[in-house]
Amino acid sequence: MDISAKIFRQILLFTLILLIIPMVLFPERLGTNLLRGALHYVLLEFAFYGFVLYFFDRQTSLLKLSQNAGVCVAYRLLVGAILGCFITIAYNMNIVVAMTLGMSSYVPAIVLHMAATPFILSTILFNKTKKIKSQSTPSQSYQTPKKKEMKPSGFTASKPITPKKQESDTFAEQSFNFSSRKLRAQQGQSAKTNENGFQNAINYIGENGSVQMAALVDAEGLLMAGFNRGQYEPEDIAPFALPIVEKNADTYKRLKLTIPEKTDLMFEDKRMIIASEQYYTLIVISERTMDDVLNIRINQGLEMIRMYTAERYSEKLIGNAERIYV
Repeated sequence: MDISAKIFRQILLFTLILLIIPMVLFPERLGTNLLRGALHYVLLEFAFYGFVLYFFDRQTSLLKLSQNAGVCVAYRLLVGAILGCFITIAYNMNIVVAMTLGMSSYVPAIVLHMAATPFILSTILFNKTKKIKSQSTPSQSYQTPKKKEMKPSGFTASKPITPKKQESDTFAEQSFNFSSRKLRAQQGQSAKTNENGFQNAINYIGENGSVQMAALVDAEGLLMAGFNRGQYEPEDIAPFALPIVEKNADTYKRLKLTIPEKTDLMFEDKRMIIASEQYYTLIVISERTMDDVLNIRINQGLEMIRMYTAERYSEKLIGNAERIYV
């Protein structure tokens, strides 16, 4: 966790305020009684922090939410312990008794610390720079093609001595080569566009915080685009997408059912969604506690894939290729 000097000073300032206010009030209890430290109070405090932090970031996973709530509990107990030291110094009280008051018994201080802790720590818990992965556009050093004079391979600066028919054949060969290069350039540009389109769709699905891995596989099981946030690599998971669909195809056939458009598998702490498209198969691994927003993103991602597939195999592109070859 990266904390800048400015954020550290800000947290230190608010911490001092949380220590000064109870010292001004102590030993007034403001109509409350002293509490006895118990485990269920800590659990209630943990749940309170989790509930408050959920409203700061509703896309966070349950594991991350639990970690942040644990940090808040530790911070609150630390502030209470420091308050106990101050009480010991100011009132010449036994340090164990004073620290018990600051951490688990003196209600006005505990309520103040609990209410302020999530807002003070939200700066370091949620102020994170979003890492935008440039997977949609692979890093390539683009070089502007140099303008060269188009010289036929059989031509020289001197006056040709070959017959006019040979010169005509050479020119026809050059025209064919030029058309072939133009076709390859158009096909390469189209392939890059569609590749970026597939990756954009996968990245869009991966923007959901519960997604651990997403991969798009073609009809031959080759990885077209991938995204990962956790321990799963798209290159390792992609080969299993088609076997999972094909293994169940016989069962669906016996039941006189077609292959489902989407399969949702639940595991102990993970969830796997496999969606079949006309030419491609999408596989997504996410946290078990995923929400309906991820299903919406998957449907929208599939729609983006359909659009790029239609563009890639459009009749217009095929017609252009045929005209160039002719």
